[in-house]
Amino acid sequence: MASSLGHVIVTTALAGTLVSAVLLGVFAWRPLRVRGPARPPSLLWHPWTLFLVTSALALANQVALNAWLLAARHGDPSFIRRYVGAAYFHLDFDFPGVRALAEAFGPEGAERWLSPSLLRVNALLELPFALFAYLAITRLFDRAAYRFLLRGPLGILGAASFTVILCVIEVLLRNPWTDQDLVLRVVAFVLVAPALGALGRRERGAPCFPEEDGRPRSFASLLLALGGAAAMAGSLLLLYDVTLLYNLGHLRRFLPPLLGGLALGTAAVLLVPVLDARQPRRPPPSVAAMTSVASLFALAFFVPSLAIRYGLSRPLCQGCGFALLVGAVLAGLGRAARAPGLRRARWGLGLLLGTLGGLGAVVLAHPFLTRSGLIAEAVLLARVALFLGPWLVTWRVLEALGLDARGAAEQGRGSDDS
Repeated sequence: MASSLGHVIVTTALAGTLVSAVLLGVFAWRPLRVRGPARPPSLLWHPWTLFLVTSALALANQVALNAWLLAARHGDPSFIRRYVGAAYFHLDFDFPGVRALAEAFGPEGAERWLSPSLLRVNALLELPFALFAYLAITRLFDRAAYRFLLRGPLGILGAASFTVILCVIEVLLRNPWTDQDLVLRVVAFVLVAPALGALGRRERGAPCFPEEDGRPRSFASLLLALGGAAAMAGSLLLLYDVTLLYNLGHLRRFLPPLLGGLALGTAAVLLVPVLDARQPRRPPPSVAAMTSVASLFALAFFVPSLAIRYGLSRPLCQGCGFALLVGAVLAGLGRAARAPGLRRARWGLGLLLGTLGGLGAVVLAHPFLTRSGLIAEAVLLARVALFLGPWLVTWRVLEALGLDARGAAEQGRGSDDS
């Protein structure tokens, strides 16, 4: 059974990679267009806001779960932990509201009304939790890429791919509630699919395929976007542990970095558009290259992302992830290199030295990361941040010293974007 389900994960990763490559190849030449004027950004319907709402619901469910276990099961989660392992169900009965809720319902009331907090509520919330986080990071780097995911075929395909993988993991951790959870995961997909369409209808205006629409345009706004994206991803990992692994007992320890990550992610959402509104000129080559790569990688990685994450121990999934990364880097740099007035030799020099700077930072930090005790996803996130920061700073320093790749007419205006 486990072997067969493992093949499903690999097949989903491979199929998602191929389908994404084909669709992006088609739409790169024939962009999906949207009729009507562009709407002003709405914080209420921003994917980061929707992620925060979903996370709040998941956290409230953990309070209900702890209250149910305390009132009806004497605080003992061993009956369910034996199905899922020791990484789950680290509880906190002293968390605000838990004891009060347990006393208010009592054993019989808790068993009747709070028992769905075990597994079933999370089966509904996990899909939007993952999707909205991914979409929030994508929108931070390119509103057109976000629009393309919502209005093109990749959005529904990604939601379907996520659902398949979540169902596979559900079966691998089979327990008495698995059949109900599988039904609820399908229900979550049925609800989320039209919600993505509704969000897409709010995104109107320019062509959907990324073409310099809503990307960070200055060095400062891109640094803020990179920091915000890292903070969003870090917050996702912490909230995943607390809510989807039922580890409310970890929240007190995670609270300072979690609040910091949420604050930085929110600041990036609010401030990047403000900073870019003051940058009317074309972005410098280093910024344009970074945003072009980030935009295309977000599009290419979306559909198979969860399958690759759960199949990282399998060579084919590793190959899919590597192929998507290399393809996005080459395609993104190629698009950035076609900018008018670009001095390609100096552009290449900046790219080379920036890459060496990023690799150097990763190599220097390797001993510290291996001894850090962080989970694999956190180590990977740290390595990405350690590479991208020095990569961008090195290239931008070359531009500030006059070794940039812009034409003479552009250089004559000066450089005020750093």
